[in-house]
Amino acid sequence: MVTETIAVAGMTCGGCEQRLHDAVMALPGAVSVTAEHIGDEVEVTFDPARLDVKAVREAIGRKVLPMQRGRGQIEVAQRP
Repeated sequence: MVTETIAVAGMTCGGCEQRLHDAVMALPGAVSVTAEHIGDEVEVTFDPARLDVKAVREAIGRKVLPMQRGRGQIEVAQRP
């Protein structure tokens, strides 16, 4: 298993956290997801044989952008 922490600036509430959690957990190979709007990050544990971090970022981006329409920018990036 691999755990990655992905920066996601722009989440504003627990609802955002839940939507991201659900979107990532729907991916084959996702094991656990913890989204934190206060810390602006999502921690994802996944099976690297079935899922890669690029696919996780893409899933987050697809889910977050509609949530943030009209609320400013959202940024999905890898933590250094």
